Amino acid sequence: MKLVCPCCGIHGMDETFIKAAEVLEELYGKPLVISSGYRCPKHNAEVGGKANSAHCEGHAIDVIVCGSEAYRLIRLASRLVFTGLGINQRGQCAVFRTKGNRYGHVVLRGGDGRANYDAASIAQCEREL
Repeated sequence: MKLVCPCCGIHGMDETFIKAAEVLEELYGKPLVISSGYRCPKHNAEVGGKANSAHCEGHAIDVIVCGSEAYRLIRLASRLVFTGLGINQRGQCAVFRTKGNRYGHVVLRGGDGRANYDAASIAQCEREL
């Protein structure tokens, strides 16, 4: 993974974050193509990063993916500890946030005159998540 700052070579990535990224890579089933990992404050300013960028704390990576693979990767990452998830398609940036709440839940209330908490409905819900 391309994790060191390209201007000074410092490896400032948080070890817990790296382990989570490795789990994500394993779930994804292929290598993550990292375009940016740790950034020293100087490099972060040069690339137009926010002053409080998570890259400067070693808590962010930018991953290059194409098409629907971006959405697949976001779905996988949202199941882990990541809290700021973005997709850049067509040069536009959209950021999705999750608190990483391990106690999150899905409410199955039914509809159309039937219950939706049977085994088949639960399995469908799991697939769509």
